Amino acid sequence: MRLALLLSAAVLTAGVATASPAGALDEFTVTPALVTVTDGPADDHQVDIDTDLYVPVSATAATPQPAMLITHGFGLSKSAPEVVAQASYFARHGYVVLTWTSAGFGGSGGCITLHQADYDGKAARQLVDVLAARPEVLKDARGPVVGTVGGSYGGGGQLVHAGIDDRVRAAAPGRT
Repeated sequence: MRLALLLSAAVLTAGVATASPAGALDEFTVTPALVTVTDGPADDHQVDIDTDLYVPVSATAATPQPAMLITHGFGLSKSAPEVVAQASYFARHGYVVLTWTSAGFGGSGGCITLHQADYDGKAARQLVDVLAARPEVLKDARGPVVGTVGGSYGGGGQLVHAGIDDRVRAAAPGRT
């Protein structure tokens, strides 16, 4: 909960607010998808990344909302209780959320690369591209308004991603 409040505060201080009335919680839908990303030092390696997109009812093309990218700890997946709980929390509070299973785990293809920028960083960057294409996601001159959360292995991944993608407004790595 403290992590969620800190990240919410960071995003809100960047001038972003959700459309949900104070105290009201959004309903949301969850849509699974495989996203093919291209990574590797020469951008010649493709891998399917297993994702879930959480879209709150308050997020529409007319009222776009900020987005969150959330991933898991080592050996887990997008279905880990901590990932689902965080994604549900943010979606209920008006954020569009994309969770994913890192390469080499769960339903994603590829190999575990231990947060190499040429692999995990590039994959996460392309997941932000997925969010950027969504009309429900708030955008400004820098692109989609996105924060990231991850614990353990996922926290390390947030650091790599934030280091190569200036569209990330706030990163909240935990237990790294």
